[in-house]
Amino acid sequence: MRELKNQKIQNKIIKEQKSTDTKIRVQADIKTFKQTQMENLEVIEQKKLEIIQAKIAKKQEVLRQKMMAEEKRRKKEIEKKMQVKFELERKIEEENRIRKEKEEMVARMEQEEMELIQRLQNTQLLQQSVYEDLEIAMNGSIRC
Repeated sequence: MRELKNQKIQNKIIKEQKSTDTKIRVQADIKTFKQTQMENLEVIEQKKLEIIQAKIAKKQEVLRQKMMAEEKRRKKEIEKKMQVKFELERKIEEENRIRKEKEEMVARMEQEEMELIQRLQNTQLLQQSVYEDLEIAMNGSIRC
């Protein structure tokens, strides 16, 4: 009987020991589970931050490229305006050169015209003088 009592006590102790071991294991498992859960949450938060940072970086890159494209467009526009300005200045210089040549040609032609008019007047005066001399000579010879 004592043995049975001892056996029951030992079984009870073993059962309590197993229960205690199980509780310790369960608490350890719970602690491990919670720690793993915390680590997983931290990993999830870290991934969220990485995604947000990647989105920010992508947005900044898009803005940078947009600004570069705008700057390139502005430079092309300025370059085109300068080219148009240069071409206009070249055309103006060419037109001024042609105008100057024509003015010089007109001036030469006017000078030639004045010289020809002067020569014509001189010729007319000479002819008139010769005609008068001839008339005087003829009038003198008619009276004789």
